[in-house]
Amino acid sequence: MEEELHTHSCAEHLNGDCVCTVCGSTHHLLVSNSAGTGSGRVEVWCVRCGAQEIYYDDTGTVLYSDFDPEFVNKQFYGEMCSKEELNKSIKNRHNCEEYRDEKQHCMVCGRKVDSMEAAKSTETCAEKLFIIEKDRKGYIISGFEERSVAEKLGLRHLTVIIVPFIIDGAAKGRWIVHDRTAKQWAKRKNSCLSSSLNLFGGHCAADADQMERIGEYITEDIFVEAAERELEEELLRCGSEHLLEIWDNKDGPSGSISAARYQHQKLIPIGYVTYSGQDNNELSYLYALPVPAEDVDKLLAADNYEKDGMEHDILLPIMEVNEAELRSMHRKETSVEICDAITRLWLWENRVVYRKLRQAIQKHKTTGKA
Repeated sequence: MEEELHTHSCAEHLNGDCVCTVCGSTHHLLVSNSAGTGSGRVEVWCVRCGAQEIYYDDTGTVLYSDFDPEFVNKQFYGEMCSKEELNKSIKNRHNCEEYRDEKQHCMVCGRKVDSMEAAKSTETCAEKLFIIEKDRKGYIISGFEERSVAEKLGLRHLTVIIVPFIIDGAAKGRWIVHDRTAKQWAKRKNSCLSSSLNLFGGHCAADADQMERIGEYITEDIFVEAAERELEEELLRCGSEHLLEIWDNKDGPSGSISAARYQHQKLIPIGYVTYSGQDNNELSYLYALPVPAEDVDKLLAADNYEKDGMEHDILLPIMEVNEAELRSMHRKETSVEICDAITRLWLWENRVVYRKLRQAIQKHKTTGKA
């Protein structure tokens, strides 16, 4: 019995309440019908056993909970939906692969999932993003989706944003941004803009081990890994490790430059910022990155694009700007795009974290130390 306790698979021993009959651990497969607006009534439920919790998204007030044994459900007199009704509400926005039972049927829609099809999908699909929902305790991982699906359905997903800033010298306190216009040219996106200014960062993609974390609360390691990966890809220095294409206009590359990994200083964690646009719903973790003035002239920004099935790395020009200049360009310069990774920092709902960012930059401007 003791050997079985250490070697068993809980998924093969779950009872009707999602409790493992061997070790006693609970394994709910949670999903939510939250629209990501931060308001209204929200149901979170297990697609396997039907246990659920009902709360108000704006206040976090819990109305009903099968997950909290101390919660008094007798006080709830509202309308309850069955598991079948709740599963039906997400029928058109779920991934059958994530909800397969031991008989290879989807527990949401009942569709038979072909094992060969599933294996092929796992091997060839695009990277999967963390999809999250909010409950009264924090943000919980509700699933994983490709970026195109997440944005099409407005699913809230995780990203990181990094603000490099200069800590000493004449340009002390200035932000380091890059102009992504060359990438737009490479992707054949027509644009009449003279510049498209952006910060560093990107989406939090899940690896194979993290795909098992559905139902868990998000943790710092998710963002740290994503931030380090994005910096390794996007913020480089002059070197000899690999080549970046140089695009002077939309006609194509005119040359190349050698680049290498930049050994950056320690990231400063700031906090969460939210953003909800027309086709984008993100929870971003914001970091500040101290950069010594002596490093700035050696820095290169990079990104990649795909052509004919091949991935190409491309050089993006770097700019040192005061935040006030960015605000002014955002208000007045119609030919310059200030990307939403920057403008979301100025939103009213992100004012507390934005204030922390300014305080962190001011502190390091004063001391010149990371």
